Amino acid sequence: MPSPAFRTPPANVEAEKALLGAIFTDNRAFERVSEFLRPEHFAVPHHGRVFGEIATLISEGRPVTPVTLARLFETDGSLQDVGGTAYLAELAGSAVTIINAGEYGRLIYETAVRRELIAAVEEIADRAYDGRTDEPVGTVVADAHRWIADLCARTDARSLVADLIDPCALDGQPVPERRWLVPDWLPWGHVTALYGDGGTGKSLLAQTLMTAAATGRPWLGLPVEPVRCLGLFCEDPPDELWRRQDAINNQLGVSFADLASVRWFARVGHDNALMTFDPRGAPVLTPLFFEVAALAKKDGAELVVVDTAADTFGGNENIRAQVHRYVAGALGRLAREINGTVLLCAHPSRAGLSTGEGDGGNTAWSNTVRSRLYLERDGEDEGRRTLSRRKANYAARGDVLTLRWHDGAFVVEQAPTGVFGSIDRQAAETAFLDCLDATTAQGRDVSDARNSPRYAPKVFEAMTQARGYRTRDLTKAMERLFAAGRIRVGEVGKYANRGSRRGIVRADP
Repeated sequence: MPSPAFRTPPANVEAEKALLGAIFTDNRAFERVSEFLRPEHFAVPHHGRVFGEIATLISEGRPVTPVTLARLFETDGSLQDVGGTAYLAELAGSAVTIINAGEYGRLIYETAVRRELIAAVEEIADRAYDGRTDEPVGTVVADAHRWIADLCARTDARSLVADLIDPCALDGQPVPERRWLVPDWLPWGHVTALYGDGGTGKSLLAQTLMTAAATGRPWLGLPVEPVRCLGLFCEDPPDELWRRQDAINNQLGVSFADLASVRWFARVGHDNALMTFDPRGAPVLTPLFFEVAALAKKDGAELVVVDTAADTFGGNENIRAQVHRYVAGALGRLAREINGTVLLCAHPSRAGLSTGEGDGGNTAWSNTVRSRLYLERDGEDEGRRTLSRRKANYAARGDVLTLRWHDGAFVVEQAPTGVFGSIDRQAAETAFLDCLDATTAQGRDVSDARNSPRYAPKVFEAMTQARGYRTRDLTKAMERLFAAGRIRVGEVGKYANRGSRRGIVRADP
């Protein structure tokens, strides 16, 4: 086997001649390759030049023949070295049928990708051998990962036929259930956008979602599928994430030791673009994208929070195509690669604020995500927020939750209705019972009498086990528990000179 240093880069000159000849014979052959083949994919430079001129003529609606092409090349003499117009006639004699044109075009393209792969690997090898101290090895590895991933994306082995679905084959098969991270609010396998003006608490709400998902707690009274989580926070330093998490822990009744399924990137002050665009407008995934995707997959994360769109989108937000490619080609791809959900935090445009829709200025932001949530201040009450579902491809839009900022975290002020209201009521009842168990263990008794200093809902509101529920919610939970026979008033101890004392206790099973 010859040494790699003396190997000739792969090329398929005969396929190039055959394809060009096929187009001369029948211009419709160009349609078989126009979507993926470019002049730079040809190994022979003048073949690429001929293909480029063919594309120009066809775009102008002009016929392509050796004669029409000869007129273009006669002025610059670029084909004189290979025989001039006679060479065009030779190409016409190499024609294959239009049926085979697509296959030859694919051969040319795949051979070009092989050459690109060789060049990329050789450059990475040179940089690895060089060992320059001014280039971190992580940069070399990240570039290698990015180049290989880009080549993989452009050489997907799946064919169009593999994506073809015959509905008749589905007859009698069970219909798959839709999967959610949060039912009706965050669909599985897609990107959900969380919009909110600066300072409303988007990051806090997203970090609360991560905590709930990692610990199995409800999020704003809504059920969450337990998953591992990764957050890319571009606006807050580590200390702020720490302080915010402490408030969330107190509200949910968890500790830092319970957060084994949570990881953060604190990236304030860094270049956090996940996708940029080259001078031609073509999208380019950055090394940071591949690092985030690799770490998420390695850690098994199925929820990735990206905070915010402004920090991670490296394009022009007024160009719809670029916005679409970012949401679908970067964040959507990330959701598919982790087989999970991506939550994107974003700021609304001035128009979105004025209309109350809370969306971005470019319609592609809202159109490309599958669900869009809006967090906004509720009137003049600085501590109150409303979270509404403004877009939902797989559920009804319009549901609203009323939240209140309390001790650094959000608590539900107005419980959701329907099935989610039932879930929230159950969560409040569980919080009440947890508080009751804690006070009983501490030897403290509580009462159901509203005028008592030991009134249970009032005592419980300040406890960690209440998970942020307020006196009003805990009062309703207490009444439901009494009605269900799960708690009762019983003897809880004795006073020194007045006999027994009574308070709330769990009922016998």
